[in-house]
Amino acid sequence: DGPSVTLPNGYIASESYIGRSDGRALLGDITEVGMSNQIVFGKVFVERPETGKVDAEKSGYFIIDTVNNQFHLGLSKEEYYGLLREKEVHNQSTFSPELFLTLHKW
Repeated sequence: DGPSVTLPNGYIASESYIGRSDGRALLGDITEVGMSNQIVFGKVFVERPETGKVDAEKSGYFIIDTVNNQFHLGLSKEEYYGLLREKEVHNQSTFSPELFLTLHKW
């Protein structure tokens, strides 16, 4: 749905999807997203399809390590910034999905 860009290690991103066609994916209302080297990070709201209510386990901050195919979902702000530091992500800038897609079209 809508424009998409190719990210490192076979990942694809759009305004509501980050993942690989052969594996796990993040689906939801992505409100901010950034990328540093092979780490994709940001904030997402995910609804439970059966209730239409926010899925607290998956909503919040997220970090996807595209090298190891690791998804860290539903992170608090503290967990998010701690894990970014642990993964040595120095540029932690995030953008709206529209701007991110524009910046990463290559």
